[in-house]
Amino acid sequence: MLKVAIRIIRRVIHYMLTKHEEVWVLLNEGNHDPAGSVWLREMFSILFEDNPRVKIETSPVPYVVKEWGINMLGFHHGHLSKKEKLPLLFAASFPEIWGRTSNRHVHTGHYHCIDEQEHPGITVLQHPTLAAPDAYAIRGGWISKRQAMSITYHREKGQVGRGYTIP
Repeated sequence: MLKVAIRIIRRVIHYMLTKHEEVWVLLNEGNHDPAGSVWLREMFSILFEDNPRVKIETSPVPYVVKEWGINMLGFHHGHLSKKEKLPLLFAASFPEIWGRTSNRHVHTGHYHCIDEQEHPGITVLQHPTLAAPDAYAIRGGWISKRQAMSITYHREKGQVGRGYTIP
């Protein structure tokens, strides 16, 4: 299963390189894999070390931001801070980027369902899950639709597209 996941991530990166000049890869820490995300980041940084177009985020910090034109794109798995606290946390943690941008989004997961909340100056979007329900999830009653969401951000216009797929 692990080999399959690694191959899929590698294929996605190669595919993205056919469409984009630069590919930024973020393998965020989650509550189920704090150690796994560390070695995955390091492994992919070595696999792509000779490709200057691929940027692997290797920081161990669980709150990550990418500035792209007018966009501040924040990422956090969602297990360490309640989503209601994320707007102020990101504003305080990344004040320079907050000040330079006008379109701000924080992307989370953790709860495996879609939820989008607009706050003053920022939107927090909780993504659905790709994971199939396992015995642990079923026992806990955590059953949700599997879905992938893609969002397109334009450097000057902000969010310009959104799509969903069901695996």
